Amino acid sequence: MSSLRSYLVAMAILPVLIACLATAMLVWQLESLGREQAQRQLLDTTRALSRVVDGELQADAATLHALARSEAAQSGDWARLDAEARGLDLGPDAWIVVGDRNGRQLVNTRLPPGAPLPFGRPAPWIWPPLDRGQDHICNITRGYVEPQILCVDAPIAHGGRVTHHISVIFRPRRLESVLARSRLAVGRYTSVLDRDGVVLWRNEGAQQYVGRHVRPELLRAMRTRPSGLQRLQLWDGNEGVVGYSRSPLSGWTFAVAVPLRDIGAAGARAVGYGLTAAVGLLALAGLMGLTAGRRITRAVRRLQAAADPASGGGGPRFQPSGLAEIDAVGAVLEAAVRERDESQERFELAQEVGGIGAWDWDVPNDQGHVTEAYRRMHGLTHVAGPLRLKQVLAVIHPDDLAAYRANLAAGQRTPEPSTNEYRAVHPDGAVRWISAKGRPLYGPDGRVVRAVGVVLDETERKSAEERLRLLMREVDHRANNLMAVVQGAVTLSRGEDAEGLRETILGRLQALARAHQLLAESRWNGADLRRLIEEEMLPYSLGDGERVQTEGPALPLRPAAAQGVAMALHELATNAAKHGALTAPAGRVRITWRVTGGRLRIRWEETGGPEITAPARRGFGTTVLQRALGGALGGEVRLDWRPEGLACDLELPADA
Repeated sequence: MSSLRSYLVAMAILPVLIACLATAMLVWQLESLGREQAQRQLLDTTRALSRVVDGELQADAATLHALARSEAAQSGDWARLDAEARGLDLGPDAWIVVGDRNGRQLVNTRLPPGAPLPFGRPAPWIWPPLDRGQDHICNITRGYVEPQILCVDAPIAHGGRVTHHISVIFRPRRLESVLARSRLAVGRYTSVLDRDGVVLWRNEGAQQYVGRHVRPELLRAMRTRPSGLQRLQLWDGNEGVVGYSRSPLSGWTFAVAVPLRDIGAAGARAVGYGLTAAVGLLALAGLMGLTAGRRITRAVRRLQAAADPASGGGGPRFQPSGLAEIDAVGAVLEAAVRERDESQERFELAQEVGGIGAWDWDVPNDQGHVTEAYRRMHGLTHVAGPLRLKQVLAVIHPDDLAAYRANLAAGQRTPEPSTNEYRAVHPDGAVRWISAKGRPLYGPDGRVVRAVGVVLDETERKSAEERLRLLMREVDHRANNLMAVVQGAVTLSRGEDAEGLRETILGRLQALARAHQLLAESRWNGADLRRLIEEEMLPYSLGDGERVQTEGPALPLRPAAAQGVAMALHELATNAAKHGALTAPAGRVRITWRVTGGRLRIRWEETGGPEITAPARRGFGTTVLQRALGGALGGEVRLDWRPEGLACDLELPADA
């Protein structure tokens, strides 16, 4: 038989041991979560870097398209085109080249004006995508003037045939200035790789690694899937984890590597600290258990010595031990009856607070002994004494009375508990849902002599179920409306080819998705106009808060109006990025809105972009704009093709 002292020591050590084990498991889980989070951050960083570089490449492509459509390019006035190209600010590491199919360069802003231009056949892989009207982004290659170059190529067509290429040529180190604002973390190795796995740029040791192929295991992983994580030996000899992501625009891969020791270092330290603390706590708990056990054992022995006379009818001779719990044993014995009464009172209070009532029915005499909670649920607080069955039947809702009688009769025929759900109508007209559960008790002759059970107020649960049904119907209604809008967006989409159609549809669906997200956050009560504009224009600001300027009060839009405005802004932003102000580094878009004269007026103004002229015919984008705000919304669209940039007025009724 174990002693009290050993039990106390065990009870002191056991909680500490359990706490230590729980802490160890928590530390292990946190360390695992930390590793997973670090790996997710690697992939998120690669995708962010890809978006930054893609934005710069798109800006270069937009510049090339603007030059290719210029009068100098179309008329073959290469000297004039050279002057226009030199006026662009591409930075110290980028220049513009124009060449024909024979390899003859006609413009090269890298060389002084009038200097002899290089001659040599361009790489054959330039022309196939240009002949298809597509831009081309090259791998790292050797240039005529620089040993290592990258390029963005665009076609110049005459008479429906591509005759020349116009290219932005830049040194790999230009990527350093592009990625400088990404604030890369110290201790991480970031690289940009071309489609063949050759290093284009690296944040550390760029001169040493640019032009080298990555390790074969990483190259195999890159060719297997566009993004992922790969564990390998880094160039510095340490084991590490590399997260990589391939850009769908350029085909370049962005990789971020972290030494393996950096990922798990914090977790290993936490485990070491935890083990040390656990050993110390276990030793302290054992010592405290021994000390407390010795004192409690002495006090219990005193109590035992005092209890022996009491068991024979004598009075206790307990000497206080100094432990309050043991000294209070005598007082507890004297207060036993009082505690029983207080316990009964607490039980009834718990029934009241929990919404539970109890009943005990004398069936032969038709007398129901019920708690006050039962009376309140049935609206029978005004009835004194035991209840009669007819008094209960009188408050049952007429629609539930027949089922109540049937369930009552069926419950008396089985000894198993049965349930009955019904509504009780109070004298003031209030209706409460009640769930009753009880069972009969049989006498020696097999007849029911008593029935006992409980009742539970289910009114709140029923109300919650009704609200849920209403919410589900509302969700179905919103889903049908959204599908109709999506169908319209797809039906109205056009493209020059399959890829163009895909980009158009995806862009419009993404605009709808952003509006839907804002509406979902407000539980479809509406979307804030300012946030809707900021979310829609965020991809076009390229990290420059001055490119897109907004001004206007906070205004809530109804769901249909939010979707229409999102579609309209997407069309305007896409046009500005392809043909308008957002194609130029100095281009700006200003969006203002106000409510006046019972109308919501949204003003879109472009400045700083290429000079534009009004189109000869109404384009498809104009049709989408008018349909997005027209129809049931009652909106209007007005376009002003100013030379300095497009201005557009969007109007909606103020109740939108």
